[in-house]
Amino acid sequence: MIEDSNAVGQRNSAKQIAESTVRKARRRGTILGWATAVLWAAVAAGHVVFYLVLYIKFFPVVEKIIHDAYETEGGRPVPYETVSYVLGYFQWFAMTSAYVWAGLIAAAAACTILYVMASRRATLHQLHAGLAEISDQLRALSARQDAS
Repeated sequence: MIEDSNAVGQRNSAKQIAESTVRKARRRGTILGWATAVLWAAVAAGHVVFYLVLYIKFFPVVEKIIHDAYETEGGRPVPYETVSYVLGYFQWFAMTSAYVWAGLIAAAAACTILYVMASRRATLHQLHAGLAEISDQLRALSARQDAS
């Protein structure tokens, strides 16, 4: 028995569609994987940057204020405006860092969830494509057995 060329064309197009779907799912998973890695790296880098800024910008100023207030001759008091400015700067920096950090963690967590879902979806598409191919092979085998 000769197979209908239309059926063969449909099988090939179904196989091409399945392969295309698997490629798209893999590409989506790859992009989400990289985005997840970059976001978690940004979270870690944000932690390091926060403390570097504290050590480079804030702590030397506080040390200077303490030095000027207690270790110089005469022990003159530090002007309130100076202390207020330094503490205001620290408060702004800490709050901004906390909000940015929280946003990065939320984005990284959401991206992680999307990555896991995309990975599962890609696996299911790959299984579906494999099962479709096995089904086609079984149909062809059954048609050959019926022909004999």
